[in-house]
Amino acid sequence: MRRRAQLQTLEPIIIVVILALIVGVVLLFVVRAGGAQDKASARAIDEREAIAMLRKVTSLPELSCPLSETVRTFCIDGAKAQAFARLAADPQERLAYYPLLGSSRINLTWADLSAGTTRSLLLYDGLGNASDVSQSATYFTVYDPVQDARLFATLTIERGAR
Repeated sequence: MRRRAQLQTLEPIIIVVILALIVGVVLLFVVRAGGAQDKASARAIDEREAIAMLRKVTSLPELSCPLSETVRTFCIDGAKAQAFARLAADPQERLAYYPLLGSSRINLTWADLSAGTTRSLLLYDGLGNASDVSQSATYFTVYDPVQDARLFATLTIERGAR
């Protein structure tokens, strides 16, 4: 009789422990799902910022394709890009672009698929020694005035922590 009474007093405690475990597992799943959503929204923000930076870079008169080009948006003139990279390499000149391009490093890589060549160019480096860097890449075209052709290109943007 006494043993049965002890078991009856333990039943509510066992039920509370089991319910606490179930609630804990549910909370764990909810927290992980929320973390995945945060990562997805951060990735979406990075993608929007990369496209905004691409628009800034391609809208610069120092880099934009000529007006005679049929595809003017998301296009950089290759010859202008080389001149701009030399200009932006000077620390004094780079300061003029810092308000627009900020703490970022912008690399341009384009490929001439018919010739099988690839060129890479550091357009702007205002990143310095940042430790927390996010990177994104965007695809577009580079206009080559020598060949009068548009080439496949990648703009890689590394941004320092906000």
